[in-house]
Amino acid sequence: MNELVYRNLSEDAKRQICAWKYGGEYDLYNLPAYEEMQVRQIGFMNPKSEKNYYGFWDESILVGLMDKLMS
Repeated sequence: MNELVYRNLSEDAKRQICAWKYGGEYDLYNLPAYEEMQVRQIGFMNPKSEKNYYGFWDESILVGLMDKLMS
């Protein structure tokens, strides 16, 4: 495994994260659709808090998300 790189989220990364779906007991981590988050301005789609979110990449693959206020 390569060293992970973190950076602020691009719009493409936000779309990818909204598409991540988890099953079973982890489904509570499923996010609303990108468009819904955009309209409601929740989470990383809120202009006041979007800089608190970072994506983690393994080379060119987005593999994780962190809200620095929740850590």
